[in-house]
Formats: sequence, structure tokens, C-alpha cells
Amino acid sequence: MGENTMGSTVGLTYRSGQIVATNASQDVVCNIVPQRVQISNRTTAAMAQWNDNMADAAAELTIAAGTRSNEAANGITPLAATTTAGAGFTLGALAHINDTTTEILVWEAWGQ
Repeated sequence: MGENTMGSTVGLTYRSGQIVATNASQDVVCNIVPQRVQISNRTTAAMAQWNDNMADAAAELTIAAGTRSNEAANGITPLAATTTAGAGFTLGALAHINDTTTEILVWEAWGQ
């Protein structure tokens, strides 16, 4: 059997939402510190995944053709709550995901 590298989500709080790509880093407040994040670009059919075993700003990227790559920059970084914003994550200007200003991104996060 294949190993689930993204980890279990059992017992974690689930949040989801939709944002517009900005071609720049953007913070997403979901009021949990994520242990797993998945973002899908509805226009390009690309998907990025991150989990807490990965470095900050990293992502596993899958593009529509099925090609997968491990990205070390411009990916996803978890954010703890601050005095002005709730916890969530930062999405960098990751190619195929957040690299325009018109595409719709659907995100899912699991954490505590």
C-alpha cells in the first residue's frame, strides 16, 4: 500500500474558502494554525499541498498534466494568531497557483 505523505486529518479542525489569485504573497485567515493545507486553482486545475513535516514556504505542486514537483519557495507557510489577525497561512506567489490576478483559488486547511 502507498504511504499517505500528507498525514491524517482525524481529530483536526477543518476550514475551507475561496480567494482570488494576486500574483503576490497573501495571508489567509482561517482561525486555526494549519497542519495541512491544500489549494486548488480552479482555472488551471493545478493543486498545491503543504503539511507540517515540510519547511515553511514549501509546497508539493501538481499541475494539470499530472506533473508533480516539490517547491522550496513561494509555497505555503502557517501563521499563528497575532493581535490584529487570526491564525491561518501565507500563500506565496507560487507558479500555476497564485501567479495571476484573475484566477479563483479554493483552499482547505486542517489544524488546531
